[in-house]
Amino acid sequence: MELSFSKMHGCGNDYIVVDGRELDLDWSNIALKYCERKFSVGADGLLVVKNSNKAPVKMSMYNPDGSEAQMCGNGIRCFTKYIIENEIVEYQKNGLLIETLAGVLTVYPHKNSNGLIDTVNVSMGEPLFSPDKLPASSALLSLPKIIDHKISVNDQEIQISCVSMGNPHAVAFIEDDVDNFPLDTLGPIVENLDLFPERINFHIVNVLDKTKIKARSWERGAGLTLACGTGACAIQAISKDRGFTDNNIDLYMPGGKLNMKWEGKGQSVFMEGPAELVFDSFLIVSQ
Repeated sequence: MELSFSKMHGCGNDYIVVDGRELDLDWSNIALKYCERKFSVGADGLLVVKNSNKAPVKMSMYNPDGSEAQMCGNGIRCFTKYIIENEIVEYQKNGLLIETLAGVLTVYPHKNSNGLIDTVNVSMGEPLFSPDKLPASSALLSLPKIIDHKISVNDQEIQISCVSMGNPHAVAFIEDDVDNFPLDTLGPIVENLDLFPERINFHIVNVLDKTKIKARSWERGAGLTLACGTGACAIQAISKDRGFTDNNIDLYMPGGKLNMKWEGKGQSVFMEGPAELVFDSFLIVSQ
């Protein structure tokens, strides 16, 4: 069968987006096949529109390795643009609910002068610092927070701080330029540490000043990506909690800039950034 899709990206984080509400397909296998770079469409993930009894729609996100992710920050902005411009839901500038595995989130789409969605602000939920929320192994569960925990990776000592944004994140603040950090080598090792039984996303960060951060990301199940939305939330939560940054910052990743806002404990992190359509086409899939 022919399955229509849109290729989209948010800050270089690219996705295959499909309407799967009336389809019963092996989405994990489709992600494995069609997210592969060079041999197929290529993407950082597959986003599937599904029916929901908690919100107008549900977003399911499948990584290139076929695993299902709890949430995807850059993905949900693209997903929002897709469901509005394909008339799956009505445009609501005052907020639209979307169900994810990380809970029901509120998105605030913004139209440009042509009537198209160009940016989306997302209420990403409250950061959870308790190690059991990641989850972490028993060796870390006695800690109130995982802050500057020393790990040894390829004989290199790194200090990581961790938080959950519905999915697990480890953040390392470094002095050297993040562009020179061997993330492609060390990222997969950190992702698969025994300390994190469900694997973990890993981010390296330069704090430029109280309102600006530069970062790079290694995402579990996807590898090196040009941006990571939930990772951006995790970075802002940890840096704000530690007093490195203010409530409102610009976060620069290789794929572009996100605006991040967090007022502190008990509050949701807000992430605003672009969502862009690249092209529409179709896949040939077996039922």
